[in-house]
Amino acid sequence: MKSIEENSISAFVRVLVFACLGDNNLDEGELERVRTSGHSLTDWHERNAMAQNFIGSIFGAIFGGSDEDEEEEDTDGSWDELSEDEVDELVASVHTALAKCENASDIQAYADICAGAISNEQYQSSIINMCFQFASSYSSGYKISDQLEKGEIRNIKYLCKAFKIDYKEAEQKYTDSLTPWDDDYAREHNIEVNPVDIDDSYKDSVEFKILCIATLAADSDFDFSCQMTNLLKAMLMIHADVAQVDGKKEINFPKNWETAIDLWQPVLGAELETGKYEYLTTLLNMDDEEFEDHENDYEKTEKLLEKYNKAQINNILTTIDSIEDYEKHKKTIYKAAYLFSQSDSDQNFGYTKINKISLFSDEMEEEVLDINFREQAALNAIKEKLNFDEDVFYGFSQRLQDGEFGYI
Repeated sequence: MKSIEENSISAFVRVLVFACLGDNNLDEGELERVRTSGHSLTDWHERNAMAQNFIGSIFGAIFGGSDEDEEEEDTDGSWDELSEDEVDELVASVHTALAKCENASDIQAYADICAGAISNEQYQSSIINMCFQFASSYSSGYKISDQLEKGEIRNIKYLCKAFKIDYKEAEQKYTDSLTPWDDDYAREHNIEVNPVDIDDSYKDSVEFKILCIATLAADSDFDFSCQMTNLLKAMLMIHADVAQVDGKKEINFPKNWETAIDLWQPVLGAELETGKYEYLTTLLNMDDEEFEDHENDYEKTEKLLEKYNKAQINNILTTIDSIEDYEKHKKTIYKAAYLFSQSDSDQNFGYTKINKISLFSDEMEEEVLDINFREQAALNAIKEKLNFDEDVFYGFSQRLQDGEFGYI
C-alpha cells in the first residue's frame, strides 16, 4: 500500500472506511458507497476549491495581498478518482490495522493516524458529516442509534476528538438533516417531536383541518404556491400550538409525512377537477395571447375571482365548523391562516401592488402586498367566525404582524 498523501482523496476514503468498519463489518451498501464515492468526492473537492478561490479573490481585492500569498503552495494531494482495486486495497489496509487494535486506546491512536492525513480544517468538518452518511443504515428512524451501530458511532467520536470537533454538534447537524420538520423551531419552543405513522384518519385531526383552513385562506385569491420546507414548518407549528393548548410538550408528527401531503394536495385541486369551479378553468386553459385579451376585460375577471373568493371563504367556515370546540384553537387557526397567506408567493391573480406616498418625498412608491385584499377578506371572515374579543385581537394581531410568532 503506497503512503497516503495529505488532504488527498485516499486520505478521505481511508477515514470513511475507518468510520464504517466500527462494527467490524463493511456491508454491501457501505462498500458500494465507498467504491462509487470517487466522482462525488472529486466533484465536491472542485466546488470547494472554486469557492475558496472566489472568497480569496474578494478578500484580496478588499485588503490587498502579496504575490507570495497568491503563490502559496497547494497542500492538497491527488484527487484523481480511485479505481475499485485501489479502494479495495484501502479497505483491506484499514481492516488489518483495526484487527491489530487490542483496546480503545489503540483504536483512538489509529483514528489519530487517519485524521492526521487531513489537515485542512474545512475538510475535517466535511469528512465527519460524510462519515455519518456513509456509515448510515438509511433506516426510517431519526435518532443516531437508528442509523449507526455503536462501534461506528465510537469511531466517529474518535475522529472528532482527533480533529478537535465537538461530536455532539456534528451529530445534531446530521440528525437534523434526517428530519422533515424544523428542528431549530422545535428546540426553540421546547417541543419534543414523536414521529408516528398516519393513515387516512389524519384528515379528521384538528391539526390537518387547521392546515386546510390556512391553505384555503392563502388560496382564496386563486393564486397559491408554497415550498415544501414552508409547508412542513407550518405543519410543525400547527401541531405544536395545538399541543400547547392541550397542555402537552410532546407532539405526534407524521413520520410518513408524504402521506400527509397526499391528503393535503386535493385541497387545492379537487374542486376544479370535480367541476365545482368550472367557471375558472377557462382562465387556467387560456394561452398567453388569449390571457392578454381577457386580462383587459377587468370587470369579468374580477367577478370570476370574487366568486371563487366567496366559495373558498365558505369552505373555510365549513371546515372551522367541523372542528370540535374550535374556539379553543382560535389563535392557532388565525395565526396559521395569516402566516400562510403572508408567505404564499403570489405571482398571478394574487399579485397586487398599491401606490403610497413616500415618507421622505412627495413621490408615489409602489408596494407589493404580502396579503392582498382577497386573502384579507378570508382572514376577516375567520376573525368574525372565531368571535375574537376586539381588545384581545388587537394585541394578538399586532404581535403577529410584528413577527413575534415567527414566520413560515
